[in-house]
Amino acid sequence: MTASTSPATSSETSVALRPAHTDRVPLPGQEFLTTPQAAVFLGISLRTLRTWIERGRCPAFYRFGRRRLMWRRADLLAHVEGMRVVPTLRPRREATSSRASTESAARS
Repeated sequence: MTASTSPATSSETSVALRPAHTDRVPLPGQEFLTTPQAAVFLGISLRTLRTWIERGRCPAFYRFGRRRLMWRRADLLAHVEGMRVVPTLRPRREATSSRASTESAARS
């Protein structure tokens, strides 16, 4: 083996051993999620989550250092539950029937 191939082989090995994009997919049972993982968990784009952060509409998060944000899975679930909308049936307006009675009264 030559000296020029040894460093290339060792750097290729170290690159091959590092998993690519492991922070992009939430792992089962993982308590804290990174920002990309939180976006995947919420089913929104990373840009949307960053917009929510800027506008103060995002779920609670933890700041580690200056730039690293971490999200608790329970906080994300609570935020999703808070966004839940339960449709209710509203009683029909009687404008149609009152309009018909008004028209019939006008004809008489």
